[in-house]
Amino acid sequence: MAPPEKASRDGRAARKDPDLLAFGEQLRARRDAAGLTQEDLAHAAGLHTTYIGQIERGERNLTYKNVLRLAWGLDVPPSEIVPQELLKPSAPEPELSKAQEAMVALLAEGKSAREIAASRKTSTASVQAALRRICKAVGVDGTSELAAWARQRG
Repeated sequence: MAPPEKASRDGRAARKDPDLLAFGEQLRARRDAAGLTQEDLAHAAGLHTTYIGQIERGERNLTYKNVLRLAWGLDVPPSEIVPQELLKPSAPEPELSKAQEAMVALLAEGKSAREIAASRKTSTASVQAALRRICKAVGVDGTSELAAWARQRG
């Protein structure tokens, strides 16, 4: 009998991590291509058969050492069992303060630094300085790119 799926605090079934699911699918595909059973791979990698099944179902967050063991068991480099999309992490979304978010939203609406300053009852120079800091934080060059970034972000 399979162990029950862990429940979240509100009693609903916990969702599986998409990265772990992708890894498990890739591992299963490589194992199938090698013509190995879960038991064969477990023996070759020095791991337990049930652990292999849990990895393939995306239920286990394995260690780097176990990734290496699985690769050795399949006689492939570790990069061949890690899905390529997991090897190219996306840049984290920059965290902006509420005030910065408000300025970026006004900029996305087409407001100028002068108009933003007037709406916030502050100087144009301070708004321009804040916008430069935001541009640097999000990795864009200038307020027109910042406005486009904000519109794309939604």
